[in-house]
Amino acid sequence: MVEVFLVGIIETAKNGVATFDAILKLKKEIEELLQKKSMRSHHIHQF
Repeated sequence: MVEVFLVGIIETAKNGVATFDAILKLKKEIEELLQKKSMRSHHIHQF
């Protein structure tokens, strides 16, 4: 009984880590896109 409970906790923790990793990856991708867009905008305003 306790083993099943602990296995559930471990799986929930692993899922939480995977979700957090996915969020960090998405955040990085969005920041890179925004940075590229900002650079393009900056170059356009220089002309």
